[in-house]
Amino acid sequence: MFQKSIKLVGLITALMLSWLVFTSAVLAIGSDVRVGTLGSIGNVYYGAADNASDAGASLLKLETYTGTTYTQKFRVDMNGNVYIQGTQICTSDGCTSSGGVAGFWKNDGPGGSTKIYYNSDNVGIGTNNPDAKLHVSGTTNIYTKVVSTSAGSYAGFKWANDTQAWRLYTPGGIVGNAAAGSAILYNDTSGSSVFYAEPGSLADSIAIIPTSVRINDGGADLDFVVLGDTDPNLIRADAGNDRIGIGTASPSTKLDVVG
Repeated sequence: MFQKSIKLVGLITALMLSWLVFTSAVLAIGSDVRVGTLGSIGNVYYGAADNASDAGASLLKLETYTGTTYTQKFRVDMNGNVYIQGTQICTSDGCTSSGGVAGFWKNDGPGGSTKIYYNSDNVGIGTNNPDAKLHVSGTTNIYTKVVSTSAGSYAGFKWANDTQAWRLYTPGGIVGNAAAGSAILYNDTSGSSVFYAEPGSLADSIAIIPTSVRINDGGADLDFVVLGDTDPNLIRADAGNDRIGIGTASPSTKLDVVG
């Protein structure tokens, strides 16, 4: 009788432990499984969501429990889409600033040197603290490449504020191969071209077509030199002495011709 009592107590104890483990570790609700203590703030929810979104039922769902309702924090649906209920993305380098859209960065190389970073409406390449809409920083040669390979398409850049705009582009061809007669530097505001590709037999030339061309407009000591095939001073404007030299690097009169 005593042995039967011991076995009965052991069975009851085992059932109680199983129930405790069941309620505190894994809780089955229909076809769903909850991992964690019922009523805690950190449950893992596996199965179909009660209120599935348009993407379909949930494959994995993480949620918090406030005592009356469950709040979704992370979810993977049956289509493989991932939903994160938050405003920050954190790595070992730190967290992005809070906002309506989660920040993004991509680290590459030893030590996690930042390559691409997005935050606060700015994009940084080579810097994790972009102070402009596009901020590019690096320790080697940097250039920007824009290519349009479709026939007759445009490739270029546009600089503008609220009243003025300029365009640098190559219409009618790819970059470095502008069609003859097409504008290269264009005033978007006035509608006039400053530089354009010459047509016809002069297609390899660039024409300057504003109403006037001013060199050294600030009146600084800035010389202007035209080099010849063999003469390094074919034409020299000596701004410091207000003289023009032809064939000389040091004109001694207003117009000094040597040759």
